Amino acid sequence: MYFAKKDSDRAIADFSEAIRLAPGNGAAYDIRGRQYYIRRDLNSASADYSKAVELDPKDARHYNGCSSVYKAEGDLDRAFADFTKGVERDPNNVFAYSARGDVYRGKSAFDQAIADYNKAIAINPNYALAYDGRAIAFKAKGDFDAALADFNKTIELDPGNAGAYNNRGGIYLGRRPREFDLTLADCSKAIEIIPTDGVAHTIRGNADKAKGDSDRALADYNKAIALDPKDGTAYRKRGILSEEKGDLAAAQADYKTADRFELQSLTSPKAK
Repeated sequence: MYFAKKDSDRAIADFSEAIRLAPGNGAAYDIRGRQYYIRRDLNSASADYSKAVELDPKDARHYNGCSSVYKAEGDLDRAFADFTKGVERDPNNVFAYSARGDVYRGKSAFDQAIADYNKAIAINPNYALAYDGRAIAFKAKGDFDAALADFNKTIELDPGNAGAYNNRGGIYLGRRPREFDLTLADCSKAIEIIPTDGVAHTIRGNADKAKGDSDRALADYNKAIALDPKDGTAYRKRGILSEEKGDLAAAQADYKTADRFELQSLTSPKAK
């Protein structure tokens, strides 16, 4: 009921009362931790998931929660360890296999990631997140046909997945023959789903530019930057467009800004 209504305040209050009445109830800690996680209160979520594991170390779901927090914090090694505990305690733990695949992918271990996604899909052939993760891994390996098939399946199972539309649009733009109109359609769909999606505007701008429509490309790059003023990629793309149009001062300003934000991204704790 709480998850459907997204009434996390009430849920936290109710499960806090449940914990007060039954402090040994690991499931209550787990569910309250989930609510904290949804609110991005990672410290509180971690404390609750850890308590759930302490009370019931055989329940794989609690390790899923701990791992999700570690993953969100960028601690891929600890996330990997707990996702592994999750699959050891429950060999049918589809979430843990798929999420561990994400961790492998974050470490650029794409073959291991694909193996975990395969296991998740074998357990649940309708698990959209596993197709999405496997598609991204295939794309990183340069296997665009396999990636495209998986993004198609992701969208079939989860038509509200804006990221899948963006990624599929990127494949249409990058492979040969290039299919600009399909890229534009996919990015426009992503923007329809999430109007604040700056990445979709950047990719759509790339397609506009490739089609020779520099004005529309500039409008998309401007929108991407307005939505995320720290998006180094959008600044760089706008800089390239400005240079091609002969506005070298604007290009140099964008390149300088792009360099700064891209360096910050590379040296951030999560990047490490």
